[in-house]
Amino acid sequence: ECGVEVSARRDCGSPGITQAECLQRGCCFDSTTVNAIMCFYKRGGLSRSRN
Repeated sequence: ECGVEVSARRDCGSPGITQAECLQRGCCFDSTTVNAIMCFYKRGGLSRSRN
């Protein structure tokens, strides 16, 4: 569900968001691609779940 193409990523956090904060929002985090959105919504649309 986090295998979203870099060009299709929709920002789920503010710049500088940590991995922990991103995951708490129910989003995906990937810092391996330079100049790409690191915290982004899962595939299939916006995730609004907050566990």
